[in-house]
Amino acid sequence: MKKQRVSTLRQITRMITSGSMGSLADSDLRFRNFVRSNTFEVLSALLVVLNACVLAVQIQYIGTQTGSDLGFRGYPAEVSETWHFVGSTLDALDHVFLTLFVIELLIRFYGYRR
Repeated sequence: MKKQRVSTLRQITRMITSGSMGSLADSDLRFRNFVRSNTFEVLSALLVVLNACVLAVQIQYIGTQTGSDLGFRGYPAEVSETWHFVGSTLDALDHVFLTLFVIELLIRFYGYRR
């Protein structure tokens, strides 16, 4: 019985390394290598930097809106007159970045699994 199990394991190993199941193993290995590569880290860092830029614009928008609401000089009477569609665009970008960060996290979980 033990010899049959060892023989079966050897056959499965040969199938994986010979190519009949090798393409799946190769693509999985390539995916893992990509997730662990500097390229993926740079793409993730670029995503963080872009999100930081969007957050900076969002803070500026909120500050301008607050200045307008308080009636400070130099601020427009209505922010929506000078910042057309910015509020809804920033909200949409928040959702986009949230989705991208969740996808990145899932990719990392899959790439670093054992």
